[in-house]
Amino acid sequence: MTLRSCLWLVVLLLGGWLLWNGTARRLPPAGVAVPEEPVQGAAKSTEEWPLGISSGYYATSLASYRIRARVLGVKRYYWDRAAAIAPRDLVLGWGVMSDPAFYGRLDISQRGRFYVCEWGRGGPRIERNEVGFHSSNNHLIPADAAVADALSGVRLDDIVCIDGDLVQVRGPSGFRWRSSLTRTDTGDGACEVIRVTALTVESHGGP
Repeated sequence: MTLRSCLWLVVLLLGGWLLWNGTARRLPPAGVAVPEEPVQGAAKSTEEWPLGISSGYYATSLASYRIRARVLGVKRYYWDRAAAIAPRDLVLGWGVMSDPAFYGRLDISQRGRFYVCEWGRGGPRIERNEVGFHSSNNHLIPADAAVADALSGVRLDDIVCIDGDLVQVRGPSGFRWRSSLTRTDTGDGACEVIRVTALTVESHGGP
């Protein structure tokens, strides 16, 4: 292949990617889809249980938890220490953050198990606390293969309902992971670590 052919191939691939990236996501109709807050209750058990088979990871329930929310971000992790038990994180939004008229103008990204939300001049005119208090980054630990399969099918803008436990996890080489127990914290340690016993996609938000 000549240099000119290589350059044309790069241009075509880049153009195709830009076209796909600009048209693949169509936001759902405007409006608050999930008005209710997540529900947190007392832990059902204080016993520690193993996660998976011979994984070396163990969890303890801190609270029962149920959340119905809009999916604002999906991130698959492969190589970090928690990937064996929690391969996917979801950014979930409720209240104002379930309204595409608001979150659709935000730049939402996930990296290093963190969730970052930014906006520019075209961003929604709401208080930053409204974003933080109505959305969360969630490390999801499937309780079984059926939940893992359901989680793998979750897409942006879906409405999902998740039941399970907020947990504390210990693992090999001193690994520790502890869930937040409040929806009003932000920054390091503010993520929810959820052992998911049931996950339902109530509606698909995208095309």
